[in-house]
Amino acid sequence: MPKIGLLALRTLRHRSPSLVVAVAVAVAVAVAVAVAAMLAGTVSVTWEMFLHSPDVSAVILVLAIAGAGSLATTLFLGRPVVAGSKAPVAAIRALEDGGNFSAPVAPATAELAELGRE
Repeated sequence: MPKIGLLALRTLRHRSPSLVVAVAVAVAVAVAVAVAAMLAGTVSVTWEMFLHSPDVSAVILVLAIAGAGSLATTLFLGRPVVAGSKAPVAAIRALEDGGNFSAPVAPATAELAELGRE
């Protein structure tokens, strides 16, 4: 699974129109790979443990719903980080164009604030 995720990230890296989209795609791919790995491992163990098809189907259904829920939750909770990365990117691009650097006015998320202190 990690190889598939790495291949997806390398393929999508140069197709993103902006850094903000690239961050969102990287987060989505990372979560999707983790969920897929959990799903594959659990399903393979389930097939070995259960002999009845309805039991395996029920486990797969529960795992698929849990995986979709975790992906949706991650994307929802990651929105502030992705949105917060727009202002620093704009400030850096203004600096590249020969302008003056001005720190973003909007408060950063805790992650971006810590990165700024580094």
